[in-house]
Amino acid sequence: MPVDRTLVETIESRLAPLGARVYAAEHDNQAGANVHAKIQDAIRRSDLMVVLLTKSGDSSHYVHQEIGYAKRDGKLIIPLVTSDVVRNGIGMLEGTEYIVVDDDPTAALQQLSQRIGQIADFRARQQHDQLVLAGMILVAIGVVLIAMNE
Repeated sequence: MPVDRTLVETIESRLAPLGARVYAAEHDNQAGANVHAKIQDAIRRSDLMVVLLTKSGDSSHYVHQEIGYAKRDGKLIIPLVTSDVVRNGIGMLEGTEYIVVDDDPTAALQQLSQRIGQIADFRARQQHDQLVLAGMILVAIGVVLIAMNE
């Protein structure tokens, strides 16, 4: 749908400055490739999944399959749900907190940017903590090796 495509492009442009690499199957045309395998592989390689659930997307079994792939792989899923879908229910995303997108998506995109920023900051702190721990372990191993040589 043209409205969905415009919203996807807006989301992509909003997330790019955050360093997020956005994958949209529509932009990855590989003639002859198995679409399901291509999308499953992209989900497997991803850190998280942002799902834009619009009225047309909600009625698509492909969208729900993709959500299922992400759930199976334990991916964090951040749903952006248009107000017309919220009234009808959100299917496989029931019980998941979501961001409502209304006629002006500005506020929803701001919330999404903030959430992804929080996740990126948390992961950066985790990586730093892991590097410090790895450094401490290497120092401890070095001390043990020095003691063994004496």
